[in-house]
Amino acid sequence: MKFSNRIALLAAALALAGAVSFAASPGDAVVAVVEGEVITVHDVHEYTAQEELRLKSLLPTGDQRQQIAELRRMAVRRLIDRELVYAEFQKLGGKVPLEALQDRIDRLVISRSGGDRVAFEALLADEHMTYTEFEDKVRKQTAVDMLLHDRVYRQIVIGPERIEAFYAERSGDLAEKPGVRLQTIVLKKAGGRHSERLDAAAAEIYEKLTAGAAFDELARTWSEGPKAEDGGDQGWITSPSGALLEAIRDLKPGEVTPKPVDLGSNLYILKVIERREARVPPLDDALRRRIEEILRREEENRRYDTFLGELRRKYHVKTPEDFDRGN
Repeated sequence: MKFSNRIALLAAALALAGAVSFAASPGDAVVAVVEGEVITVHDVHEYTAQEELRLKSLLPTGDQRQQIAELRRMAVRRLIDRELVYAEFQKLGGKVPLEALQDRIDRLVISRSGGDRVAFEALLADEHMTYTEFEDKVRKQTAVDMLLHDRVYRQIVIGPERIEAFYAERSGDLAEKPGVRLQTIVLKKAGGRHSERLDAAAAEIYEKLTAGAAFDELARTWSEGPKAEDGGDQGWITSPSGALLEAIRDLKPGEVTPKPVDLGSNLYILKVIERREARVPPLDDALRRRIEEILRREEENRRYDTFLGELRRKYHVKTPEDFDRGN
């Protein structure tokens, strides 16, 4: 069976397992083994947890399953890729410089605990991880990043002629999709700060909006969803659907839904910041930089696929299907 088909089957199994797969003991279920390194369902959940929370808070319940299944499929593949790259790093006798390791650790400690080492170790304890385990994890990821930089990302040069050819031949790829930029105030229907007085909380928010309060300030104070600290700004949404589409269909920029919108496990107060129509922008400096970045990513993806293809042929990846066959 092709590698991509195996990943699809693994992802399907993860999607079917749903929340049960991520309970304490099922989380130890093996997804794959790469050169003796085990990847578990728990590893996949850890990899996707933050993005799953974002999707669940933003998308209607009916739209979540497909998006989360795709997210988990990608996570399985990326985790296998990471182990393959690390296996190659070890085979090459690579070493992570102490300075590079310490720099990355310092940045992580600062980002998660403001540089407070004691508070950071307490966070690790909450995650059932020792500092040594954390250091090993960072060392491994740094090794993977080093080898990927050497084989995939460095020395990519995109000349002006390639940029102009791209604009001439692929202008359709540059068209901005029609979309809507939204701000949200999210109130959890269960287990949230306002769940016991949900209607009253929503009414109070609407009263403050009517009195002239800024939506972004109310989002920072009241919202229990992602991007609350950014005023609830969710960025551009190009394919709203279902109840979300119906709720914002007739709103003009600056307008707010007249009542909370029930999208599964949350209530949403939505504000349309702006709308845009589809168009191909002119080839100015900003678009040149955008095209250069597109071409750079395409070259990186080509190199990445080539490199990982070589590693998959070189190293052994075992999946539950292999275990069943006794391989």
